[in-house]
Amino acid sequence: MTCEYTMTTTEKLNWLREYREALRGLEPTHMVTINFPRPLTGTRNARREKIFVLLREWNRAVLKKLFGKQFPIRNSTNAFLFVGFVEVGPLMAKEHVHLLVRVPEHLQSQFEDHAASLWRPRQAVLGIGAPGTAIEPDILIQRCCDERGGVSGAVAYCTKHLTPSTEGVVWSCEFRTQNSTA
Repeated sequence: MTCEYTMTTTEKLNWLREYREALRGLEPTHMVTINFPRPLTGTRNARREKIFVLLREWNRAVLKKLFGKQFPIRNSTNAFLFVGFVEVGPLMAKEHVHLLVRVPEHLQSQFEDHAASLWRPRQAVLGIGAPGTAIEPDILIQRCCDERGGVSGAVAYCTKHLTPSTEGVVWSCEFRTQNSTA
C-alpha cells in the first residue's frame, strides 16, 4: 500500500506565497517572455526538453555577450541569473516561456540591446547533420520596474501556473551541473 500526501489548498497557497517571496529576493531586473510563433513538434516532454536546450543555448550566448570568453569565471557568483517558467500547451499548441532575469546594473543596457537578437531558435529536422530551419523569434524584454506591480507583479505573472511539482521550472545555474561551463 502506498501512502501519498496531497497538499491542501491552504498549503498550496502558502507554498506559492513562499516561493514567490524567494523569487522576489533574487531581485530580478527584467521579465522576458518568449513565444514560439509556430508550435514545436513532438510529445509534451520532447517539446519541454527542446525548450530547455534552446534556453541553454541562449544563456550561453548572453553570458558570452555580457562577460566575454571568461564568462564562467566572471559570472561565477551568478550576477546574471534567470529562472524560467515553461508553459507547454496541449499537443500542437504554442509554447512560451516567462523568465525572471537578474542583470547587473552596469550590464543592463547591453542585455536589453542584445538579448532578443541572441535568441535564435531552430526547429529540429529529422536526419543526420541537418542543421534545422530558423524559427522566427518572438521575444519581449521589459524591466521589472515597468511591469504592472513592479517586481511583485512580474513574479506573480511568471508563476501564475506554477504548482508545487515545479515541473517546467529551469534555473540558468542548473546548466553548469550538466557537463557544461555555461
